[in-house]
Amino acid sequence: MADDTVFARSPKGMVLFADKSSDTVYAITAPYFAPGAAYTAAQDSTGTTGFVGQVNLTTGLVTPIVTGLGNPGGMAFISPDAELNDPKTLIGKTPTCQ
Repeated sequence: MADDTVFARSPKGMVLFADKSSDTVYAITAPYFAPGAAYTAAQDSTGTTGFVGQVNLTTGLVTPIVTGLGNPGGMAFISPDAELNDPKTLIGKTPTCQ
């Protein structure tokens, strides 16, 4: 059962995800991410073993790339050119989407 899915937005970057059962955040880095490639966090049918895998968008099959997790989720793709806001700059302001 899939929990989260994220798409690579650029050839370079990292996929961040959390293992919610161990309160640990992990980063997957690679020399190249295919833009548009999908990565998903999932658990097996018993809900006891989790993994992160790459999704084949044609067949729907998920190939595990990180295994042995408890309950993975909360995924994000961060590209090197991402402009992340410093939380201190948002104090007292209403964030807007552009």
